[in-house]
Amino acid sequence: MTAIGPRLNGRIIKGAVFQGDILWAIDSQQNELLRIDQNTGSILENKELILNGSPYNISAFIDIAVAPDNSFWLADSCSGIRQFNINTAEVSSSQILPCSTAGTNNAFDGIAFSDNASEDIPLIAETNFSDDIRQINLVTSTQTALFNNVYSNYNGNIDLAAVVTVTQPVPEPLTILGSLTALGFGTFFKRKISKKKN
Repeated sequence: MTAIGPRLNGRIIKGAVFQGDILWAIDSQQNELLRIDQNTGSILENKELILNGSPYNISAFIDIAVAPDNSFWLADSCSGIRQFNINTAEVSSSQILPCSTAGTNNAFDGIAFSDNASEDIPLIAETNFSDDIRQINLVTSTQTALFNNVYSNYNGNIDLAAVVTVTQPVPEPLTILGSLTALGFGTFFKRKISKKKN
């Protein structure tokens, strides 16, 4: 692995996600959302996260994710899951499954969505009580443990990352057919010319 750019002094990066080719990260030291140049590692933009008009206090356990509909989400330890506006850095006051939810053991750290466009259910890493990987339904505020106790007694930061599908343009079928046809004719005429010379 090769580092890109200088160390971001005075910053503690706790979560990062790509939105297409844009790299976003959370800095828990400055309570900021950062847009980072993926080629140089330099900070292109920084925004203070805001909740109800005041600075949002980021915990030590936090991650961010982008849903297939391009909405942004925070998994912030006991604060649960919150949506936030990427343009204004305003964090929603609506909490999904915070620690105070009755009958749950929730202290979320990692969050990721599938790259499948039809999926809008995130995976969450619970890092304090049961150490599970869970599936969360954001509409019904329900959760299902997928993998229990996967990192027992770890009690550290967990970052979940979605599978990123890299696609390369494929030539059109007619372009391929045209190239093969030209190649075939070229070989055919080359043989005919060669026979005439003999």
